[in-house]
Amino acid sequence: MTENGRPRGDLPDGRSRQLSAAYAEPSERRPACCRHPGPIASCHVGDRTLAATRFRLSLAAVLSLIALRVVIGWHFYQEGVTKLQGAPFSSGALFGTAKGPLAPYYRAPIYDPYGEFRLDRKKTELAWAKYRDTLIRRAGDDAKLKKRLQQIEAAHRRQLRSFFDEIGPDLEEYLPNVRRLKKYRQDAARGDVPGLRKQIATIEQELKKKGSPWLSQIDSIWNDFEAEMRRTYAESTGESAPALRRLGRRWYDTETIDRIVPYFDTAIGAMLILGLFTRLASWCGAIFLASIVASQWPGTPDAIPTYYQTIECLALVTLATVGAGRFGALDTILAHLWRNCCRSKGEEQR
Repeated sequence: MTENGRPRGDLPDGRSRQLSAAYAEPSERRPACCRHPGPIASCHVGDRTLAATRFRLSLAAVLSLIALRVVIGWHFYQEGVTKLQGAPFSSGALFGTAKGPLAPYYRAPIYDPYGEFRLDRKKTELAWAKYRDTLIRRAGDDAKLKKRLQQIEAAHRRQLRSFFDEIGPDLEEYLPNVRRLKKYRQDAARGDVPGLRKQIATIEQELKKKGSPWLSQIDSIWNDFEAEMRRTYAESTGESAPALRRLGRRWYDTETIDRIVPYFDTAIGAMLILGLFTRLASWCGAIFLASIVASQWPGTPDAIPTYYQTIECLALVTLATVGAGRFGALDTILAHLWRNCCRSKGEEQR
C-alpha cells in the first residue's frame, strides 16, 4: 500500500485492473462458466468461438449441421445440373409474376415481355441482313459460302413473312393493348384501387394468353435461322460463327440471368456439399433465395406463397452464422493448413 491508500502499482485513474485484464491469459479472461476443462466444439460466432461463450454444440447438433449443409447443397447442385442439361427454365416467368413494392424492379430486366421487339418484322429483317453481311465479311472471298448464306437468309425471310401475314390482323389489335397496359402500370394510383388493379391483371393475362404462342413461334424461327447460318459458316470455314444478337437485348436482362443461374446453382451446391468456403456459399445462397421471396412480397394480394424458399433461406443463414464449415468440411483442412503456414512464416521471421 502507498501513502494515499491505493494498492502499489495502481495508476491515479485506476487503470491497473483494466491493464491486468487486458494482458491476462485467455483462460483467465473467459467467462467463469467456460473456464473448466472439457471438450467443447469450436465454431465461430462473430469474432469469438463457441468455446469462449456459454454456448456449446453437442455431437448431435454438429451432425445435424453437417446433414443440413449437405442436403441443401445437394438441392442446389441438382437444380443447377438439371438446368444445364436443358430443363425448361425462365427467370422471366418468375419476374413477370412479381408482386409487392419491389415488383417494378423485378419486371425491369425482363427481356421483351410482350414481344414489342420480336414482333417487329422490319427490325427482324434488318437484324438478319446485318448478321448475314457480318458472316460474309468474315468469310472473305468465299463466293460459294456467300451464296449459301444468302439462300438460307432468303428462305427464313419467306417463313418470317408468312408468319406475320398470318397474325397481322390480331397483331394490330395486340400492340396497342400492350402500350395501354404499360401506361396503366406507370399510374401508381391504379395499383392502390382493388378494382383497377384487377383490371390490370386481367389485361395482362389476356395479352400473355394471346402473345405467348406468337413469341414461342418467333423464337423458334430466330433459333432455326441462327443455327443454320452458324452451322453452314462453321462447315465452310472451320471456325465458329458469332452469335446472333437478339433485338432489344441489354447487358443485364433475364436472358443473361438465365445463362448465369444454372452455373450459380451448381457451384453453390458443390461448395456446400464439400464444405468449401461454406460461409460465403451459404450467404450467397441465402441472398439468392431471399430475392425470390421478395419477388412475392408477403402480405401482398395474389402473392404466390414462398414458404419453402423462406425455410431454406433461414437454414442457409444458420449455416453461415454458426460457422458450419468447421465440421466435416474442407474448410477445416484449409484452416489447418493456413495456421501451419502462418506459424512457420512467423518462426522464420524470428
